[in-house]
Amino acid sequence: MERKRRLFINEFALKIIAMVLMSIDHIGVFLMFQYNGAYISDAAYQTGLIFRYIGRLAMPLFAFMIAEGVRHSKNGGKYLLRLGAMAIVMAIGVLIAYYGFGITENDNIFIDLVCGAGALIALKHLEKPGENKLKALWALIPLIWVAVSEGCNIYEQYSGGATIVWFPHYLRAAYGAFGFAMIVGLYYAYKLADLVSKPSVELNGISIEVYRNTSDYRQKANVCSMITMVLVIVIFWGISFIGYDSFSGNKPIDYLNMGVESYGILAAVFLYFYNGERGYDSKGWRWFSYLYFPLHLVFLFLAFYVSLGL
Repeated sequence: MERKRRLFINEFALKIIAMVLMSIDHIGVFLMFQYNGAYISDAAYQTGLIFRYIGRLAMPLFAFMIAEGVRHSKNGGKYLLRLGAMAIVMAIGVLIAYYGFGITENDNIFIDLVCGAGALIALKHLEKPGENKLKALWALIPLIWVAVSEGCNIYEQYSGGATIVWFPHYLRAAYGAFGFAMIVGLYYAYKLADLVSKPSVELNGISIEVYRNTSDYRQKANVCSMITMVLVIVIFWGISFIGYDSFSGNKPIDYLNMGVESYGILAAVFLYFYNGERGYDSKGWRWFSYLYFPLHLVFLFLAFYVSLGL
């Protein structure tokens, strides 16, 4: 009973936390720079930088929720379709922002979510008895998309100014291999939890399906998810030092700035208290949670546009 009381964060609460953290992150972006990239002030820059550190906790939480969404979704196609629709909305928004207001920030996080979810939905065919296992090969499409995105991002970072125009950023997986590994890794963290739970299952003489409904399993799954999250961040933080020049401090392939991204490790704390329950989940809330991303960016743009006279 004690463990059950400790696990007080459901999926609804986790999504609210991620949305708040994401908003803090984007406020930090607007505080640090004007829309043309000009420097505002030292105080604003430093405050914005702190906000960005805090905001780094959002991405791992969204990755976790995508993994959870795929695990619990009864219709993977519809789930993927909703994410794909938002990816299109974001791409249109980026084009409007660029051609209408000259805003050059053009990453599209929904491409990462579509790629991660798409790969997992395809790979789920390997888990279902009687399924055509060859359907899992559909996972190669998002994998290749992420690989090409990663290659383009690294090339542009390494070349110091070159732009690959045939594959614009709003069509790329913004977090590349890092985001993909986070989503896929968090999904398969439950496989690790199953493995860790084997002694308890055998000791109690019950099936793993029954044991998965216990608070003890929930805690093990949370810890496995935390370990996975931390490992992915640490591994990609280490990879970011490839080609590191200690004299200039230049890291030629670190287009994500993993030194800042590594603060996402702290998001693991929220997973410890996750209870595995969905919580409030109306159809309207689902669409609002998707639309919140572009809507809050529009709101912040207008707020800073008016306050700074940009």
